[in-house]
Amino acid sequence: MPKSTFANLKSEKRTLIIESGLNEFSDHSYAEASVSRMVKNLGIAKGSIYQYFNDKSDLYAYLIELSLGRKYEILNYVSSKVSDDIGLWLFQTCLVELKFAQEFPEMQKLLKRAELESDLPILERENQFIEGNLRKFWRGINQKELALQVFLICTVKKGIIDKFSDSELSDQAINEFIEPVTKVITSYVTNQS
Repeated sequence: MPKSTFANLKSEKRTLIIESGLNEFSDHSYAEASVSRMVKNLGIAKGSIYQYFNDKSDLYAYLIELSLGRKYEILNYVSSKVSDDIGLWLFQTCLVELKFAQEFPEMQKLLKRAELESDLPILERENQFIEGNLRKFWRGINQKELALQVFLICTVKKGIIDKFSDSELSDQAINEFIEPVTKVITSYVTNQS
C-alpha cells in the first residue's frame, strides 16, 4: 500500500499517478508493465514513484484495491436499495457492473487482467459480495446451497458482463438479454430452497 508520502501529495498529483498507473497496468500484463514508461509519461524521476510505493507490486496492489473499492462501493449502494427479489438484484448488479466498465474502463481492464494473472483476492471479493446478498434473500440458507448458488450466479453474471462489456449498450439490448436470465435464476433458486 502507498507510503504516507503519497497521501501527503496534492490531490492533482496523486490523481495523475493513479491514472498513469491504471493506464500502464490495464494496457500491459504485470510482467510487461513498466514503471519507467509510467514515470516518463508523468515527466517525473523514476525514484519519485519509490518515494510513494515500495515497489511495482505495491503500486499494482494499491491500484487493484482502489479499483475494487470503487466498484464495490457502487455495487453495495445499489444492492442496499434493491427489494428482496434476486432477479431484480442480479439485473441491477449486472447493469452496475456494465456501467462501471463504461465509466471506469481502465479500472475494469485492470481488474479483468489481474483476475487472470494475480493471486490477489479479486474473486473472493466477488464471492463475498454475492454471498452477502444471497443471505439477505434467504436467512436460513446452508453452506452447500450457498456455494452452488454463488457459482451459478457468478457464471451467469460473467456471461452477461462479457457479452455486453465490449459493445455499445442499449436499454433494449440489455433488457432483452438479462430479463429472461434473471427469471431463470429466480425460478432455479426458488425451486432449490
